Amino acid sequence: MAGAARSVLMRDRLSQPAAYAQWVQPASVDLWLTTYYQVLTGDEPVWTWVTGSVLRPVLAALKASEKDRFSEICRARYLDAYPAGEDGVTTLPFSRQLLVAHAP
Repeated sequence: MAGAARSVLMRDRLSQPAAYAQWVQPASVDLWLTTYYQVLTGDEPVWTWVTGSVLRPVLAALKASEKDRFSEICRARYLDAYPAGEDGVTTLPFSRQLLVAHAP
């Protein structure tokens, strides 16, 4: 993957829970991780999902030739990793870290 695309993808990585608590001091923090399960349908439902979210800035950072190759590889990997069930539904788990800061 091109350096620009890699830096875009890696810019929003999660920090350790203690770091979030430190950033909002002197507030106290409730912090938790939850997993949502998105029910998707269609020919390439996970690819469609990620290209409208997390991969949008990555694809924008790639040159046309890089984008085509990256897309080809990712499409195949997503189809393999998240196959549709017999009913045609693909379930995509995705996690979110949530934080609520309470003023002292």
